[in-house]
Amino acid sequence: MARFLVDSNVFIYAEVAEFEEHRTAVSALERARTSLISTNAIVMSEVHYKLGRLLGWKEAERRCSNIIRSAFVVYEPLFKQTMSRAFSISRSYNTTTNDALIAQHCIDLGDRLLTDNMKDFKRIQGLEVTGLR
Repeated sequence: MARFLVDSNVFIYAEVAEFEEHRTAVSALERARTSLISTNAIVMSEVHYKLGRLLGWKEAERRCSNIIRSAFVVYEPLFKQTMSRAFSISRSYNTTTNDALIAQHCIDLGDRLLTDNMKDFKRIQGLEVTGLR
């Protein structure tokens, strides 16, 4: 059964009704949860930061806690080997360290990445990417 690691932008769009991508993100998460959804510390830190800026820190904490406690979301820790390989991705593909960590974690877990950031992720060899739109 396919599993999706959900990128921070998808969670953020799903949490903020004012974004034009809101309905698309909610629908994508509904479809993805028929398989499985995974997340990690990098994704959740990005979600918390952005929601904190948009909705306030208490609300960001509440919403992020709901995501990681959801029966549909599996939290996956990052290991040293993943981090070491991600640094190479960052250098080779000239991408941010966070995006490289997310990409390498997907590769290591055998997960597909669900993202609205196709431009940066689709060029990473070995990464299976599903676009939000």
